[in-house]
Amino acid sequence: MRYSDSSLTTYIQKVRRIPKLSREEELEIALRAKAGDQKAADRLVEANLRYVISVALKYRRYGIPVDELVSEGSIGLMTAIRKFEPERGNRFVTYAGYWIRAYVLDCVVRSASMVGGGSGPFRSKIFFRLRRERAQLTQLNLQPSEITHLLSKRFGTTEEKMRGLLARLDGKDVSLQQPAFRDSATTLE
Repeated sequence: MRYSDSSLTTYIQKVRRIPKLSREEELEIALRAKAGDQKAADRLVEANLRYVISVALKYRRYGIPVDELVSEGSIGLMTAIRKFEPERGNRFVTYAGYWIRAYVLDCVVRSASMVGGGSGPFRSKIFFRLRRERAQLTQLNLQPSEITHLLSKRFGTTEEKMRGLLARLDGKDVSLQQPAFRDSATTLE
């Protein structure tokens, strides 16, 4: 699902027009969805897309297209529907929030570099901590070598490994299907 800015705006406007569910409606629909009613599950997804968009927009600063984040969050929303236990009395959006954020965060971490490294909770924690601490040190107007030195001390690693981590954090993966040269139809594939 790839949207241009205008079609993403149109999508967001459509989602805003979907009515919210009351607690009672949500419980009734969630029970029907749990029993296998696909229309009820679809209604529950639609009613909670507003929250998916809200989470996705919080992570747009990582350079990932918002439509990708919305797609991942929507998968998290659908996962939540399959696992939700309405009889426990919790609001669905509270439960779904965990799954939506998990899928969006996983997308952010995977996109940092799709090559190697996995995307488990440890890598996710390191990724966000490293970004945050580097941003704080950058505000101190230090030289890049000083920042690398301080980060390597904080993370208990060598400066060489830290340079590699920072390069990976800054690097963008390149598609093998894109043209090898600007005016060429030849790809790297």
